[in-house]
Amino acid sequence: MSAYTDHVVAALTAFDTVLSGFGALVRGRTPSAQLPAKELDRLTEGANRAGAAASQLRFTAGVVAGTGVDVVDLQVRLQGEAAALASALSGLADIVQKQHFVRETFADALVRLDEAAQSVAAALFPSAIDGLRDVNVTLWEFEPLLWREYTGRFAEAVQSRGLTSDEQVRIQAIAGGVRQAFEDVNALLNALADNSIAGPAVGLALRAARAALGDAIAAAEKKMSPRFKDFEGVIGKAAKIAKKVDRQLGGLRIPLFPAHEDLGVLGPCIAPAFYTSLSGVQRFALLNIAARLQNITVGGRHLLDPNYDVRVRKVFPDRIYLDASRALIDDIAGDTHNFDAAPAGLHRYKDGSFKGKHAKTGNLQVSFARQPVGGRVDVDADIDLYRDPLRHLFGEVLVNHLTGKTTSQFEVQKQLVALRVDPIGGFGLLPALVAA
Repeated sequence: MSAYTDHVVAALTAFDTVLSGFGALVRGRTPSAQLPAKELDRLTEGANRAGAAASQLRFTAGVVAGTGVDVVDLQVRLQGEAAALASALSGLADIVQKQHFVRETFADALVRLDEAAQSVAAALFPSAIDGLRDVNVTLWEFEPLLWREYTGRFAEAVQSRGLTSDEQVRIQAIAGGVRQAFEDVNALLNALADNSIAGPAVGLALRAARAALGDAIAAAEKKMSPRFKDFEGVIGKAAKIAKKVDRQLGGLRIPLFPAHEDLGVLGPCIAPAFYTSLSGVQRFALLNIAARLQNITVGGRHLLDPNYDVRVRKVFPDRIYLDASRALIDDIAGDTHNFDAAPAGLHRYKDGSFKGKHAKTGNLQVSFARQPVGGRVDVDADIDLYRDPLRHLFGEVLVNHLTGKTTSQFEVQKQLVALRVDPIGGFGLLPALVAA
């Protein structure tokens, strides 16, 4: 838990710093015909809303973490407050979309704010597994709700002396076995949430937890007797909850990320320690975008070719920053059959931008800035998740991640499969056969 909350607090601290800088720029701007006081006030109001939401997230993360609550429970509790931050940022995005002079005046500060918000989203909801929190909410139906009913019935049985001491021990053992199976599922959820299980071990752990839960319920039902009729309802409800949990576990979408040594052409482009430090949502974006880079050929070379000397520098839930030889951009610019010039919009790098036209969906966009020395370029690469280039700022992906959704990269991955783009290092989702 401490590592998770440490990451959340660090991301929120960085966000507060950037937000304060943005607020100071807005407040220090003299109103004009292009930037009327009304619009500046709206920006200040939006920044204040975002700051209040971030402060509440920090407070809740600190207080709740101190109670020993687990990671997935904490994420559920933070979801509403993260949505408040997403709402504030969406409000800022609406202003930016409508006001050209706002974009032109505060572009760099807005990009920095977007980057900081992306880091908050990745820290709050680092797992790329779809469906974890649905399972967690169902587990709450057992504990504390159903377990409270059991303890009430057990207390009544003890007080009324309706069960012998031996029978009390037996029913405690039966209920304890069921509770332990549910707790083991909860422990698995948290291990998946913080990426402490990886590779083939994920499928094995998931299958074991589902089997153990089913076995515990079956054993409890088998041990029921007329003497335990007051507890039959509790066990029956537990069985229904267990079936629901089992269905949800079977429906989890779980990315299986390759180890660094299995990244192939991507391996030399990213340091092992940096790759290991990435959260699940960051790795998902990296591997999707890298697969597209590997699949596209310009000037006789794919875009991760060693001659381009690509170096991944930052990874967000929807895009990556890299630097590379200027030949990368020169070759892309020269391939007018497969790339068109495109608006850079509110990207960090704005010297130019190109968008692939290899398919109707799932195309690569690269925005770049030339480095002053060394013959290299800085590049912002993403896959066209946005129809409007301005939505790159505080876009749908950020809002989804701040509210705990992970659908975007699953959609990208689905597009890449449909386009027969080879995955990096055999990257894919946990096979349904293994999960069942």
